Amino acid sequence: MDVHVLDVVKAAPPIVTFACAAGVAAGVWRDADLPVPGQDISVELDIPDALHWGESAASATEAADLVGVRGDAVVMRGLIEPLAEEDEVVTVRVSGGLLLVKIVGVPPGVAGCWVELRSVRLELYPTRI
Repeated sequence: MDVHVLDVVKAAPPIVTFACAAGVAAGVWRDADLPVPGQDISVELDIPDALHWGESAASATEAADLVGVRGDAVVMRGLIEPLAEEDEVVTVRVSGGLLLVKIVGVPPGVAGCWVELRSVRLELYPTRI
């Protein structure tokens, strides 16, 4: 996913606030080389914790990409790509990028549906491409 860096908090671990075509959010930067505000960079997003269908992952009420913050959680909305039967690792297309996320209890027949994900932790990895 292509993002525009808005702010970098040099903490341990560093927190990067970013904007993309679907909104604004923040996450932990997972690289030794910190980006700088104003930099455009390609990243891979990761939600390190398993989500649970009906709690932190659910069918979306809107069919539009979203990246944002609600309370203390990052919220992402995207389209579920085709998945293997009984697979808990789901590929979600968000704002032109792909996000692999473990969702426990995914019901059958959700491929091609919009999903909303809520997670307290989001991690960003530069792709260097």
